[in-house]
Amino acid sequence: MRRRSIALIIFFLLIIILGYVAYSFFYAPLWQQNAELRDKLEKESVRLRTLIELYHYTPSLEVRKELYQERIDLLGKVLASDTETPTFLVQMEQVAKNHGVTISSISNPSPPAQADGNTVSSFQMTVKGDYFKVLSFLRALYYFPRIVDVSAISIEGGTEVTAKLDCTLYLKPGGGK
Repeated sequence: MRRRSIALIIFFLLIIILGYVAYSFFYAPLWQQNAELRDKLEKESVRLRTLIELYHYTPSLEVRKELYQERIDLLGKVLASDTETPTFLVQMEQVAKNHGVTISSISNPSPPAQADGNTVSSFQMTVKGDYFKVLSFLRALYYFPRIVDVSAISIEGGTEVTAKLDCTLYLKPGGGK
């Protein structure tokens, strides 16, 4: 009985040793050879996951069209007879972009009207961004190529702020024609 136990132990040890040898000679070298391919596959899978997330969170063309159409409709209401304000809005958007802030809304625009012998258009604008970038944007309005009078400023938030501006744009006589 004792010989049989020893033979079984030796047999199991031989199986374990053969398994280790097979692993050492066949599987381990393949694992090391494929390590570079595994790393490349992992990087590609991360990139693919990122692309999938971007695809799922990017608005569809229909949604983007609706957003832009709302802006176009608003501008159409505001700019019925004015030819200078569209250029002004493009320039204002560019200044905001250059200073790292976003113009989140332009509301309550008034059609061009006469005030004190000048043609003016009043509007409210909401700007969002870092506190110092918003201040830089406000400073840039001083050097803006058109006369923009900021009559009231309301700033809310901490380092990321929302600034609401009451503005008056002075137009060329005759609506810029």
